[in-house]
Amino acid sequence: MHGIPRYDVDHDEPRVVALAHPSLDRLVETFATQLRKDRRHDSTIDDRVTTMSSDQMAPRTLRLGLIVADRLISIVSIGADGQAAIATLDAWQGSGVDRQLLSTAIDRSLTMANTVPVFCNDRLDPSLVGLALSCGAEVSGRAPLRGLAPV
Repeated sequence: MHGIPRYDVDHDEPRVVALAHPSLDRLVETFATQLRKDRRHDSTIDDRVTTMSSDQMAPRTLRLGLIVADRLISIVSIGADGQAAIATLDAWQGSGVDRQLLSTAIDRSLTMANTVPVFCNDRLDPSLVGLALSCGAEVSGRAPLRGLAPV
């Protein structure tokens, strides 16, 4: 017997896109709204990943997003100084999509600016610490790394 097909999940392959073009500003705005709704009382949301439009980005910022079925589900931002931030919508956390986005962002950052991204430990979800380190990023901050569970 065949199961009932599910229509509540996206079957499209995730794809990484550069978010510097104004044509993608609407996707970023929708993402930022959903992220804030997901994490209503979370002060760790980094403004670098929720900047509303491409013209508000700092110069020489690498900002990539992961899109599934024309929906932005995750953003990573890396400044010229290497300071980095990432955020993923709650429904997609733990699904493995962050690895694709992180590894692409780190590769591009190294290629374009010869910069290793550094994520602030105090703003990074504990489950992403090990993932960021395994993809080649650095993690710094006040919270001890050994106290966080690696992926």
